[in-house]
Amino acid sequence: MLTDPPTHDAPHDGRFALRIDIDYTPGSCRLSLAGELDSDTASLLGDALEDAARRRHEVVVDLREVTACDETGIDELLAARRRADAYGTRLELTGTGAFVRRAVRAVWAEDLPASPDGHAPG
Repeated sequence: MLTDPPTHDAPHDGRFALRIDIDYTPGSCRLSLAGELDSDTASLLGDALEDAARRRHEVVVDLREVTACDETGIDELLAARRRADAYGTRLELTGTGAFVRRAVRAVWAEDLPASPDGHAPG
């Protein structure tokens, strides 16, 4: 039986401000984000990242479709890194476009994990 992968949506003003598509595979979890990662939606991402870390999954967060990111969103990514370290797993960020990189540089860029694909946020 085929099922759709889990999805989490955070409604905002009648539309979805953040959509998180979650794809679990053996030993890993990919979270694909679309929309705004901010004070209204960061806890939704935090819940998904906590679940993946507890399962001892390697986590990839795809930020390619993130349209806005504030300090709260960056804080949540940093907390995810600390959780991954505590659980002995790995956190990788991919798809960090110019908008997200600017937000990261504005808030603790030196602490943010990045993928080795040349899209480091620094």
